[in-house]
Amino acid sequence: MTSSLIQLLFALFKEDYQLWTVLGASRLQLSFLIGCQLSVIAFLASLVGSTLSVFFARSYYILVQGLAGKTMLPTIPISFSFIAFSLSIFIISVIAFLGGFYYAYKLLKRTAIFDETVSFKKRLFLRLFKFSCLVFLLSQWIILIKSYISPVSSMSKSDIIDVQSDIAFELLILHVIILQLVSPQLQIIITKILFKLNSSYGFIMAKWHILQERFYLKSLTTSIITGVTLISGFLLYSFNVLYADRTDKLNKIHETNALLLFLVAPILIILANVISITILSSNQEKGIIQQWKIQGISEKQKSIIRLCEAFIYTFLVIIISLGFNLIIFFLTINSAKLMGYIVTDYNDIYLPLLIVSVILFMFIFITKTLTDLRVR
Repeated sequence: MTSSLIQLLFALFKEDYQLWTVLGASRLQLSFLIGCQLSVIAFLASLVGSTLSVFFARSYYILVQGLAGKTMLPTIPISFSFIAFSLSIFIISVIAFLGGFYYAYKLLKRTAIFDETVSFKKRLFLRLFKFSCLVFLLSQWIILIKSYISPVSSMSKSDIIDVQSDIAFELLILHVIILQLVSPQLQIIITKILFKLNSSYGFIMAKWHILQERFYLKSLTTSIITGVTLISGFLLYSFNVLYADRTDKLNKIHETNALLLFLVAPILIILANVISITILSSNQEKGIIQQWKIQGISEKQKSIIRLCEAFIYTFLVIIISLGFNLIIFFLTINSAKLMGYIVTDYNDIYLPLLIVSVILFMFIFITKTLTDLRVR
């Protein structure tokens, strides 16, 4: 996520970086500058967040305790600590600086700053390396699936479930890595195939606009798909396999609520990352909006294009996430059958995905529309 923000900052302030490079700024100095920029942003954000937590921490814990039960979350004293308050802000700022400096140093090269073409040999090497990594990951995926479906016959049922649980969570991580490796090519192929025959003006304009913004396409979709895949897969496997033998309905509800609350933090991080990426990307769209204005595109047509654009992004998230979720779902059926249970709850396949997709659609449409209004 930090890398995505760095690349967007790099694209946004590219002309400034080019000027500073001409004036003698080194790669190290520019990386230090970008790290400081992120550190300042993180300091301001953490200052606001930490200040709000002083007032809302106690109320939030009571709410969480009511949902998860006092067995999992006992009553504890919560009081303000200036040392903890200051330390939190300091640590977040330092992490932002180090992450920004590291990723900026990796990305800031002279060829990237001045748009110099990369040599054919280097491009060929990178493609072969990426293809080799993909082949290796897919072979590992096949091995894990085979080990899951065909466990060692001499193992006891409980041992088999333990092994399958480890494999299921390894597959979740592997899916995320594979997604990062094949993006944005996978999203581009799906967009071109599924929206090829659509002759609607809005979809045609939205499709080519999305294909033009490949980095935003990758950053946005991979962030959302990663979160949805991990959350849905974790919930699906946990409640249909790990907690399937719980007969106490109240305890099961508390366990469900506790797991959901533990997943709130990564969801908020993903949404914050999406907001940051979208806001930064929107600033780069001013030139495109001016072109639309010159071409005579009306405000109504802009709204239609933005609706189609939000739909395509959301559709890509749904179809790819659903594919990953179905893989975990079929593995869950296999484990549940081994334990003598029948999977009857299918909500975890689509419910988190549906909620996130609705939020994503509305957020993209509103953000893009506000950008259009600002650039009138």
